[in-house]
Amino acid sequence: MDSTPATLAWLLQQAPVVVVMGLALYVLWKDNKSIRKEASKDRQKHKEELQVLNKEVRDKEVQYLDTLKDVVSVMDDVEKGQEKTQNLIMSIKELVMSFKT
Repeated sequence: MDSTPATLAWLLQQAPVVVVMGLALYVLWKDNKSIRKEASKDRQKHKEELQVLNKEVRDKEVQYLDTLKDVVSVMDDVEKGQEKTQNLIMSIKELVMSFKT
């Protein structure tokens, strides 16, 4: 490297620029670091919220399935009741017909 006075003077002139650029890089790095921390916290918060929502949805699905099972059971009971009623009506008709003859 050339150590002439002109080169040394130029290097001394550039020193403040180097310091300012270094400081700017440090500030940007710190800002980026804090943004990443905040984003990480936000992601964790969203993850926890999703877990809560998923649990609620699963619980609701279980409730809906239980309700559906109950409805099917009631429908079966109604159907059996209708069959019994039909059989009873047929028996009464047969009994009435037997009295007529």
